[in-house]
Amino acid sequence: MIMPMISSNDLEAVRAYYTEQLGFAEAFAMRGPDGNLFTLSFASPAGAPLMFGSPMEDGGALNPDGLSLFVPSEDVDAYHDTLAARDVDIAEGLTDQFWGDRTFVVRDPWGLHLMFGQTVNEMSAPPEGFEMEMPQPVS
Repeated sequence: MIMPMISSNDLEAVRAYYTEQLGFAEAFAMRGPDGNLFTLSFASPAGAPLMFGSPMEDGGALNPDGLSLFVPSEDVDAYHDTLAARDVDIAEGLTDQFWGDRTFVVRDPWGLHLMFGQTVNEMSAPPEGFEMEMPQPVS
């Protein structure tokens, strides 16, 4: 399993947003010697882990360009409606994807895109212009 650890200069704001707005459960928090939050770990409503931490000495805070995270959801429609009622920035509404998932995308206040999805169908043929490549099984 890979669990992203996303850097942030404002872990208190991250804590508030992910728990209050997105309904994630805080798994643990650690403070550094200066008393400030150093690391936060969350679980999405469906149990997917996500971690935030203070920037490394040689790196800055999150630059979300090109980064999006897929977060499994158990009832994507209900979760979407809950977040919409909280005025969360929904960057892409509910969409039935050709690969069989029903998804929506949230943009957090720092620019990170989270795609919440639930498998609802079998994969269909890809749209025109897409080509599937499947590796050959190893014997």
